[in-house]
Amino acid sequence: MVKALHIFCLWLILAMSFSVAADSFTDRRTSVGIKLFRSMLVSNTAYLDKVTPSGELHIKLIYTQNARKAHTLASSLGADLKVLQGKPVVLEVVSLNEFLNSKTPILGAFIVQKMNGANLKAMIDKSILGQTLLFSPFEGDVEKGVFGGISVESKVRPFINMTTLKKSKITMKAFYLRVSKKHESST
Repeated sequence: MVKALHIFCLWLILAMSFSVAADSFTDRRTSVGIKLFRSMLVSNTAYLDKVTPSGELHIKLIYTQNARKAHTLASSLGADLKVLQGKPVVLEVVSLNEFLNSKTPILGAFIVQKMNGANLKAMIDKSILGQTLLFSPFEGDVEKGVFGGISVESKVRPFINMTTLKKSKITMKAFYLRVSKKHESST
């Protein structure tokens, strides 16, 4: 009985440590991702198409459950991104439903939490139709159709879905495309 209790406690400790390591890895990808997202926004050469009638550029951070994490990321991004190419930036933390129902032109959107298949597809479809630069720091999302993300190999660099780039008709600076890892999806 005591041996079984020791084995269970060891298993519980290991399981909890894997969860902490996974959260820590996700947090690091998100932190790096928010910096790459900013540079991706600046590299969008069609940003003037996204200026609202009031002269602003809108950027959304999208969450499903954890608004606090989204607000923390917004604070770190907002400190560097008050103005973009001479236009004031409105940075908003929004739920998935608020993003999907938004009628305002959106320059860029950052996915704060991993989304399931149906929600991710809805976001991709909206971003293509709205010519919105959709960014996800989560592994596998660019391959599923998200416009941009991060590639972690021997070095960290932007990761762009070229099929989504073509469908959304977003134009990027040539240098940014040259330094990015590219993915051609079949969809």
